[in-house]
Amino acid sequence: MASATFSQKLNDARLMVAGIKSNIEALKGIGMSEEDATALETALGKTTDLNIQQEKLKADLKTCTASLEDSLKTLNALVSAAKKRVKIVIPQTSWKEFGIADKK
Repeated sequence: MASATFSQKLNDARLMVAGIKSNIEALKGIGMSEEDATALETALGKTTDLNIQQEKLKADLKTCTASLEDSLKTLNALVSAAKKRVKIVIPQTSWKEFGIADKK
C-alpha cells in the first residue's frame, strides 16, 4: 500500500484532532486527554508552518537560480569577448597568464 501524501497526512491529523476533541469523554477511558489533542494540534501547526516556510524557500531558490543563470550568461559573454581581444595583441605563449588554455 502506498504511503499517504503530505497533504493527506496533514488532513488526517486535522481530523484526528477534531475527533479527539469531540469525543474526549469517551476517550478518557483509554487515557486520552485534552492535552493529547493540544499536543497533536501544536505539532500539526508547527508542521504546517514549516511547510509554508519550505515552499517559500523553494520559490526563492527558483528566483535565485534564474538570476544566477542570467548572471553566468553575462559573465561568459564578457570573458569570451575579453579572450578574443587578448588573443589579438598578446603572444600565445603568454595566454596562460590570462587563464586562456587555447592552442589557437
